[in-house]
Amino acid sequence: MNRKVKTLMVQGTASGVGKSLLATALCRILYQDGLDIAPFKAINISLNSGVTANREEIAISQIAQAQAAGVEPEANMNPFLIKPQHNQKPQVIIKGKLASPTQIAKYYTDKDGLWSVVKQSFENLAGCHEVIILEGAASPAEPSFISSDVVNLKIAKYAKSPVILVGDIDQGGVFASLEGTISILKRHDPKASQLIQGIVINKYQGEKRHLESACRELTRITGVPVLGVVPLMQNHGIADEDTWFLKDKSTTRRAIVLDLVIIRTPGLQNSPDFDPLFEEPGVQTRFVSNVIGIGDPDLIILPGTKNTISDLHWLEEAGFKKLILNHAEAGKAIIGICGGFQMLGKIIRDPHSVESNEQRVAGLGLLDTETVFAQKKVTKQTKIKISSGVAMLKGAANLDVKGFEIHMGQTTKQGVKVSFDQKGWVLGTYLHDIFKNYNFRTLILGNLAHKTGKKLTSQKTIAAKQDKYDTLADLVRSNLDMNLLYKIFNKENHA
Repeated sequence: MNRKVKTLMVQGTASGVGKSLLATALCRILYQDGLDIAPFKAINISLNSGVTANREEIAISQIAQAQAAGVEPEANMNPFLIKPQHNQKPQVIIKGKLASPTQIAKYYTDKDGLWSVVKQSFENLAGCHEVIILEGAASPAEPSFISSDVVNLKIAKYAKSPVILVGDIDQGGVFASLEGTISILKRHDPKASQLIQGIVINKYQGEKRHLESACRELTRITGVPVLGVVPLMQNHGIADEDTWFLKDKSTTRRAIVLDLVIIRTPGLQNSPDFDPLFEEPGVQTRFVSNVIGIGDPDLIILPGTKNTISDLHWLEEAGFKKLILNHAEAGKAIIGICGGFQMLGKIIRDPHSVESNEQRVAGLGLLDTETVFAQKKVTKQTKIKISSGVAMLKGAANLDVKGFEIHMGQTTKQGVKVSFDQKGWVLGTYLHDIFKNYNFRTLILGNLAHKTGKKLTSQKTIAAKQDKYDTLADLVRSNLDMNLLYKIFNKENHA
């Protein structure tokens, strides 16, 4: 191991406590302080992923962390990505590439081989950067998995990294979960427990003085200082790692001009595609999973999915198919992204049983396209020039749009990266991140508003992405004991 590299690891008492966001903030803080940083998470289980410049697929949270650190995302930052699939074995991405069933079977039994990939990826980063910010997964204190835990304890010990333990007070029971995590680690792996050098209480809503005595008591019992209490951060504009945390995510604004609905299918992936829509003034954006109360939205969006065929059947069972077809018949707007694009076509074929045993499935029939699932996965960053400028795309002719593609299927009319129906109010594309293109987004929303005789004022939200990382970093910095954090960070020869 490169002993010159410095490390700091973020672990949590459970999933969803805010590890990824805190790691992102630390990447930005150290970047602001002039250090050369790279993020690292050995294994990530997530449906939200992106594509690097080298066409490698990694988790969206590591891409965000790399952006916060001011470095180019790469596969070494997330050597293993596991993407669950409904009623099927998960997809496994190893070093940015889709693994074959043979490779997956090998790593299930060959733990040394898995560890070798993790270790080599870490070493590759350690040889190029001054600092590595590591992120754990779920909890390090699961007694059944402590001995085989690669993503938390093993990599922390290998890197000799101090660990910051994060707990979520918004869900309740934070002091019990923090004390319990440290207590279990002390019993099962005393050496590893010594790596925990600081505690962060996350997602607090209230006056911090009310927690002071409890924090002192926690430090007395565990021997670990509380670095700070970080407020609940909402609408931060930074991509979420997990889709299931969406729950009933929506925006409701005064003077609503447009009502946008994103159908929350069971296989929904890459939900950060729609983050810019939640930031738009005058736009109400909603994730919905029930047709009841959906109303009469201006735009229905079918998002990307890990299970196109399964979700297509779900649309019919849940009543969304009829609603979508009626919406299109009325001349209203529909957009499909990736798997949603595939669903809008006439036919989906799966000759190799990539997704299911169904060889041929009828799509919604709103676009004159046909999709054939292939065994080879497409992962690439894409830049296109829109050729048409009518209806929903009025004014968009010759507009440059960029994003990335992650899909197994090949759809007819491959030369057309944005496909549309004859009326121009049903669009489909493989491009993720398409709404992060300011000019494209404002044109679409403006045309939707004009269709209903309304006027919309947009704002350039995505241009301020770097400002959002700075805002996040400033918030975390102001609520942590930075002197103590740097003291922990600069310690040599951790246990």
